[in-house]
Amino acid sequence: MNSNCSKHFYSGKIMKLKTVQEIIDYAIDREKEAVSFYTTCSERTNRDEMQDAFIEMAAEEAKHIDLLKNMDAAVLHETAVERLNDPKMESYIVEKSFHPDMSYQDLLQLAIHREAASVRLYKTLVEQTDDAAVRSILLKLVTEELKHKERLEEFYNTGVLQEN
Repeated sequence: MNSNCSKHFYSGKIMKLKTVQEIIDYAIDREKEAVSFYTTCSERTNRDEMQDAFIEMAAEEAKHIDLLKNMDAAVLHETAVERLNDPKMESYIVEKSFHPDMSYQDLLQLAIHREAASVRLYKTLVEQTDDAAVRSILLKLVTEELKHKERLEEFYNTGVLQEN
């Protein structure tokens, strides 16, 4: 995984999105990057429990891609998002980027920050659309990303805080 991936992941592109289809495409890109991130993390960690967790999370992020791709195109075509110009764009940005020499603690912190940014993004998108089907899918994604974040926080609390 190269550093460009992390920069693109939170590049601010969302500020230019005008339709729900553009939002969904952006979310799909973010989920693809999450699959790549967790796959790379699974290859870099020497902790079996973390390797298994990262592999699982990569698979779950891949399911999110399918969920987003299967949204009703007709509904997406008709729905425009006009309130998306969110002044809190910085809340979706994660400053750190992955590098192969990251410590276990730094890797977990990065993963937690990425999941938190995804939660904030999807919550904002829920507020930006009135379409019930789109809202339902986005709320499901919020729930899934929160589960990932909580799981990572548990690893952090048991693996980092207890070791220090």
